[in-house]
Amino acid sequence: RYSFQPLETVELANEMGVGLQALLPNSSRTPLRPCVVCHVTRGNPDNLELLVFTGHPWGGVQVVAGGIDAGETPIIAARRELLEESGLQLEDGTYLGRHDYFVRLEELEVHEARYCYHFHVSHELPDTWVHTVSHGEADKGLEYQFYWVRVKEAKLDWELGEFLPLLEEREIHD
Repeated sequence: RYSFQPLETVELANEMGVGLQALLPNSSRTPLRPCVVCHVTRGNPDNLELLVFTGHPWGGVQVVAGGIDAGETPIIAARRELLEESGLQLEDGTYLGRHDYFVRLEELEVHEARYCYHFHVSHELPDTWVHTVSHGEADKGLEYQFYWVRVKEAKLDWELGEFLPLLEEREIHD
């Protein structure tokens, strides 16, 4: 049995209605934010390592990620975010897929459409380094501590690891 109800009054179980408030005029809900997530790996399939960092104010172990600016394609945004947040200038990235992320932090509600990319590096990079974020309203000036972990052992926060199983399945060429 189906029926129509005003959006203001709809209550759905299990967060099924998490996106409904965005449909209301003058909604206070944070609109959809398009983002990129960058999985940078090194090594071979037997010892594939993922570049991660700590130091973000939200905490946790993360990979480079950030918003897509107006007029940017997702791959251009991924390259820009890599440069700004890690200092890496990488050109070749492979699209892995899209992940929709929803989170409510007290009064803040976030919905991100995350476009995930894989970049494999064959040149030597340090095992660890610190990078000061060069741009961005919220991140500029922050210091991120980068290091490598085995993909099989990676534990990322903020649902940034949704596509990690795909990295292990991909054929890597150095």
